[in-house]
Order: sequence, then C-alpha cells, then structure tokens
Amino acid sequence: MIRPIKYSFKIVLVFCVATASSCAESNPDTHEEIPPFEIDLCENLYPSSDTVIATHTDFTKRNYHERIKIFQIDIVDEEDVVMLGNSLTEQGGNWNIKLGKTNVKNRGIAGDNTDGVLARLNELICRKPSAVFIMIGTNDLFISYSAEKIALNIDSIGSILTSELPDAKIVVQTVMPLGAGNSKKTKLLAINSQLKAFESTPYTIIDTYQHMANEAGDLSENYTYDGVHLTNEGYEKWVELIRANLAE
Repeated sequence: MIRPIKYSFKIVLVFCVATASSCAESNPDTHEEIPPFEIDLCENLYPSSDTVIATHTDFTKRNYHERIKIFQIDIVDEEDVVMLGNSLTEQGGNWNIKLGKTNVKNRGIAGDNTDGVLARLNELICRKPSAVFIMIGTNDLFISYSAEKIALNIDSIGSILTSELPDAKIVVQTVMPLGAGNSKKTKLLAINSQLKAFESTPYTIIDTYQHMANEAGDLSENYTYDGVHLTNEGYEKWVELIRANLAE
C-alpha cells in the first residue's frame, strides 16, 4: 500500500544580502553569516477564499467557505477533540452536548468529500488537537471516483494526521450505511472493505457501518429521515461508538 510522503510545514530559505559587491566576491574572512529566514506555513491555517475543489457541487463550493469562516472564529486548541467530516458531522451541531464534554469542535461541512478534507488539514496539523474522529466518504459515492480511490483518500487523511500529530488519537470511521434501495450500496461496501483490509494502519479504525447497519446492511429507518442523514436516535447510536472509543 502506498503511504503519503511526510511533509514539513516550515520552509527555511537561506539567502545572501548583496551590498556594493556580490556575495560571490565578498571576503570569506569578513563576511557575516546571514541567519536562516523561516516562513511559517502555519500562518495559513485555512484554504484561501479562492480555493475551488473541483469535485464539489455548486452548493458545497459555497458552503465550504461559509463554514471555514466559522472555523476561523471557533478556534481549535491543543486539548480539543475534533469531529471532522461532512453533513453527518455538521448536523450533529454541538458535539459537546452529545459527548458530555467541553472541548469538542465541529469540523463538519455539508457536501464535503475526501478532496475537500485533504485541502483543509493544515488547521488541525498546526493547532494540534488531542483527538480527531474522521467520518467522510458518503459524498464521494456520487462522483466518478472509484471505490479504491476513495478508500485511498480516506487512508491518506488518517495517515497524514497520524504522521503530523504523533501525540493525538486519530480515528478513521468506515463510511456510514445508506437507506434501503440506494444504488450506491455496492460502491460503499467496496470502500469499507478496502479500508478494513489496509495493513498496519497508523490510525484507529472504527467499523461504524457494522454498528449502524441493520440485518440487510442498510441504515435503519429509525436512524435516518431521508436515507442519508441521521435522526436523533441515529445520532445517539453513533455517539455511543465515539464515546466508547474516547474512553479507551
């Protein structure tokens, strides 16, 4: 399995300041060494306002930046637990109430997909939360990406965060089941199958699908109001899984 290359968020530029003579002509015995000049990329925590994710719908392209404006106010701190994902996470609202905590940040964006999440990891890498719970992939079902591509993107999200946040708990959740009769079920099952087949993943995997699906492999009618999004009962079931993992 191909893993993403670890990257650094500081670029050090070493340069020479020329005066009357060029640097090449300066006397090595009298030339004063210029200290490294650091550009801290953590000054750019969020995608810029002109960032466009090609696989986003028109709605998501707007909502993506509206949500990021909120994130810039509701800042992540080092001891925070971050819920990272799409509308399933965003519509969870105040996750502090759901989890009985005071340090949970909602980083859900309705309509977002794996491309969108990959583009906004810098905030978490730089702010260093204590835990990140990832629920993403549902919207990817409706674009041209193969199941393998989607699974690799999810794996990259988990692997990058694990590499850059070695002290944090990083949890990848399998893609949530859909309501009965959805045409994307086969693709969804293929994504989850590959996620669980990855060897030696550096992050924790929760098989959310298994716990949320009924005997037919679909999202229970009690858990959803439209075949995708969750009812209060659905959130209660999901929160049980997250709370149990946080307690470990």
